[in-house]
Amino acid sequence: MTGSSRPTGEAVPVPKEITTMTVVKINGKWLITSFQNTESGD
Repeated sequence: MTGSSRPTGEAVPVPKEITTMTVVKINGKWLITSFQNTESGD
């Protein structure tokens, strides 16, 4: 995600993260059953 800012207007650095999702397909529709968002550091 880019373009975030703090209430003061200061730009927020772009985070480095790992996103993992578990999805299942039920009746032809994909649904998210689990979601994990972890900062990956440097």
